[in-house]
Amino acid sequence: MPKKQNDSSRKNIDQIVSSSQMRQKGQHVVPTDEGWAVIGGAGKNEIARGKTQREAISMAREIALGNHTEVIIHSRNGVIAGRERLIDEIWELDSVLDESESIHKYIDFKFYGTRPHIRGRRLLVTMVAANEQADQLRISELASDFSLSVEEVLAAILYYREHKSDLDQQDLEEQKLFNEMYEQHGETNR
Repeated sequence: MPKKQNDSSRKNIDQIVSSSQMRQKGQHVVPTDEGWAVIGGAGKNEIARGKTQREAISMAREIALGNHTEVIIHSRNGVIAGRERLIDEIWELDSVLDESESIHKYIDFKFYGTRPHIRGRRLLVTMVAANEQADQLRISELASDFSLSVEEVLAAILYYREHKSDLDQQDLEEQKLFNEMYEQHGETNR
């Protein structure tokens, strides 16, 4: 049973619920002042609450399974960032981020010279993309593992896919530089 909401948390949920996006059938994972809530599509009733987005997504999956619906994941500002559907017993995420608007507000070049990274963090886009490819993790798992929002992970992956050849070339050049430095200086004494 979800705990009682404070007035500002309820106001935030009400704003999201009143939007046309909530008319979509499914279990909506929405931000609150105290964490994340699961709300049934087109309804104003909070079904569950989690401290983290990942926790709320996990609860929403269980509910969606029983109701044969999908999980609709909202960003921190309430806009739908993605949907998860159960396909062959695996939850598949579809991104619905507006690439032209959203990607670049999460990507920065302030640190690491020209290497793109998550805005406000020192986490390279290529690091997120490499983990997604190597471990075949879901977006929500990557978000939890890196302490990022779903939107930040989606932006990193979409940015990587859009600039793959340039970013791969940067990685190769950096690795070459590291190898040259290692050959010149060897291991450091401890």
